[in-house]
Amino acid sequence: MKKLDWTAVTASNGLVFEEQTFEHINNGHKDSYIAFVKANIPSAWHTGKLVILYGCVATGTNPGIRTLTEGAVYYNGEIYQVSSASFTTVNPQIGVWTLVDVDSGTDESTIKTATSSFLEHVLVNSKFVFAAGNSGTGTFDENSSNVVSYISGIYDTISMASGIFSVTTYETGATTYSTIQTLITDTPSATKSNSNLLVCFSGEVTSATSSGVTTRVRLKKNGTEVFTQACTPELSGQSVISFSTIISYTASDVLTITVEASASNSNIKNYQLISKSLF
Repeated sequence: MKKLDWTAVTASNGLVFEEQTFEHINNGHKDSYIAFVKANIPSAWHTGKLVILYGCVATGTNPGIRTLTEGAVYYNGEIYQVSSASFTTVNPQIGVWTLVDVDSGTDESTIKTATSSFLEHVLVNSKFVFAAGNSGTGTFDENSSNVVSYISGIYDTISMASGIFSVTTYETGATTYSTIQTLITDTPSATKSNSNLLVCFSGEVTSATSSGVTTRVRLKKNGTEVFTQACTPELSGQSVISFSTIISYTASDVLTITVEASASNSNIKNYQLISKSLF
């Protein structure tokens, strides 16, 4: 942490503020918040990525009316404010992100030379602007793979489905199953190279032909089971099968949800798997 040592400053000994003094104070604040951001995003995002920290929700399609909510982004060791925007793109324009320096337009400061002084605007706001432009004319195109979201890294909806998944592989009377079907396979976006992941699953299970049919879902990481949950709905009834668990996770891990039943005609619908990185 950068700070000033005031030991030598007394009522009779003043401190002359020079350029490096202001830089030291300015960098002290900057180093603190940048360290916090870097601790919570993947190291691959530290440089070269435009990381949306909050807000910056874009709506509309090209060509057409576009809007953006206010927010903030991280880029190459700096945090920039983003103002809300509304504009219209015309073909072939898209939304582009551009880093600009904006003169505050107020509070002129006095600059002194050896023989004279003059007024100068020294207060500058560096910010990212989202506006209409041709591809490649800004710092980033809106659809660039280098524009990433800290928000989506925290909350990653892996899969949601409203249709009915028919469980057709089963073993009569079995409590453990050798025949399974894959319901979901996905790789969530880890916000850290190594993190704990809260994984939540829910689905509606029905048994159409007989009571006492057990349906089981399994959570696997890289093919190895890490959690299992089962339910047995009544005949023609419906039950909710759900679980939540915390697992260790890295960016290369693949999560799989498999499903199996003890008899035929077990169905699962409206299922979803949601993950959240824990810091």
